[in-house]
Amino acid sequence: MDPIPAQANVRARTVDARADGSPITAGTVNYYVVALTGDNAGKWFRDSDDTWQAAEAICGAMTHKADGHWTVSVAAGAWIDGVEYLEYAKESGDLHVPTLTHFRSCALANVVVPDAAGTAAGLHATTDGKVDTNKTELDGLQGSDGKAAISTDAQDLSATLDVNAKLIEGADPSDTIRDAVVDDATRIDASSVNAVEGKVDTNKTELDGLQGSDGKAAISTDAQDLSATLDVNAKLLAGASPNNITATNVVTALFTNASMKQMLAFARGKVVITGSAIVFYDTDDTTPLYTLTISTGGRTVA
Repeated sequence: MDPIPAQANVRARTVDARADGSPITAGTVNYYVVALTGDNAGKWFRDSDDTWQAAEAICGAMTHKADGHWTVSVAAGAWIDGVEYLEYAKESGDLHVPTLTHFRSCALANVVVPDAAGTAAGLHATTDGKVDTNKTELDGLQGSDGKAAISTDAQDLSATLDVNAKLIEGADPSDTIRDAVVDDATRIDASSVNAVEGKVDTNKTELDGLQGSDGKAAISTDAQDLSATLDVNAKLLAGASPNNITATNVVTALFTNASMKQMLAFARGKVVITGSAIVFYDTDDTTPLYTLTISTGGRTVA
C-alpha cells in the first residue's frame, strides 16, 4: 500500500538473485527512496538523521522476513502528502535483480479505526439500531387503502403487493392484463406464430447454403460447424505456419513487441540513476530502452 503522510510507515521489497532468480534470504539488503516531486524532488531520504540527500543515499537496512521478502520502517519525515516517490532495494554485493516501484503518498480520509476493545462492537450496535428503526418505519407505511406500501420482509410481498389493473386503459379489475392490453382483433394466434417460424426455417436453409470463393460455407447457423468453417489465419504470428502454431511462435510474437519489451525490462532490467535521470535497460543489462528525467514540474521520457 502507499505510505500515509506524516507518520512512520513499514515498506517491503522482494529481492531476487540476479544469477538464477532465486530469493535472497541472507546478507545485507538496503532500502532507498527518492522524491520525484515537491520541495525535495530528486533527493534521497536518509532515515538515520531524518535528512534529504542530493546524491543517492541509503534510507535504511532492511530485515528479512521470509522467502526473499524484506521490510524496513521509515520515519515520518520521509512521507509528504501528495508527493510522488520511487523506491527500490539493493543487495550490498550487487547480487540482486534491480526493481523499483513508483507511488504517491496520500492521506487517508474518513477512516475510523477502533482504538480499544469493544469500540467496534459499540459502532455495530449503533449502526444496527438505526437500521432496525428505519425498518420499523418502512413496514408501518400504508397507502390510502390501508395496505402496507412497503415491506422489508420478502415473504410479505405476496399479501401486500397490490397490482391495480385500473391503471391500464380500458381494463376492468376482473379482467386479465392480457385482455386489457390486446383486444381480440389484434391478438396474435397460433397460426401466425407458425407462419413466422416457417420463414425463419427458410432463411436458415438459405444461409447454410452460402459459400465463399474457396467453396467453404460462408455462414453456418449450426454452432457445431464452426470448427470446420472458421479459418484462423496463423500467418498473423511472425514465422508461424497456418497449420502448425507452436508455443515458440506465440512467445516470439509477444516478446518482439516494443511495449512487451519495455514492461519486461521495467521488471527485470538494470536501472541506473544519475542525478535526476533514470535510465532503464533491456534485460541484457546493456541496451538502454528509455530515460526518465525528473524535474520539479514533472517528468519526461525519452
